[in-house]
Amino acid sequence: MSANLKAWERRVLEMQQCNSTSELVARYGEPRHKDLQTGFEIWHYPLGVSSGKLYSVHVAVQADESCQAFMFFEPTDLADTPATRSELSESVRRGASNAFRFLGRLIGR
Repeated sequence: MSANLKAWERRVLEMQQCNSTSELVARYGEPRHKDLQTGFEIWHYPLGVSSGKLYSVHVAVQADESCQAFMFFEPTDLADTPATRSELSESVRRGASNAFRFLGRLIGR
């Protein structure tokens, strides 16, 4: 499974923890698009493209502001979304780089 898909799955799980639309909007912002249905709305939060599929989070929003998030995908010809590094892995990479540079200077004396 790609790094993007793992990150997107985590995001859906986090969004599923929201108990109301106001909590969802506070954490993730307004959806990119809303579809009106009979008695509810579907909010769309795009994620990206992986292996020929366009992924997004769809949130079914009821009149009482309760919501249910789920991952949706459909075929696409768009190119895959580049993988993003987590803040932690980027921080570890920078720290290791600085440590090796320091050791190199120390040993080189």
